[in-house]
Amino acid sequence: MEEIIKKIMEIEDRAQEIISDAKQADNGLDESIAEKSKEIEADIERRAHEREEYVKNVEEKDAEEKISAVKKELDEKIAGLESKYQANKETWVNGIVENVIGRRMN
Repeated sequence: MEEIIKKIMEIEDRAQEIISDAKQADNGLDESIAEKSKEIEADIERRAHEREEYVKNVEEKDAEEKISAVKKELDEKIAGLESKYQANKETWVNGIVENVIGRRMN
């Protein structure tokens, strides 16, 4: 009988050790999961920031290209107007003077 009680106590002690080991493993797993979650969150934030920077750079480049195209078009129009002015300034001045004072210059 004593042997049976001793065996039961050994089995109980071993069961308690197993339960203790399982609890420790569970705590370690919780810590591991928490750490992995933090790593995943940090990775998501890093990738989101990288994507944000990429989109910002693409948008800035696109805006710069559009501004450059508008400036080029404006410069071409100004050059055309300047050329037209140089070619016609005397005619226009004469026309204005003639309309104002009623006589032709030159």
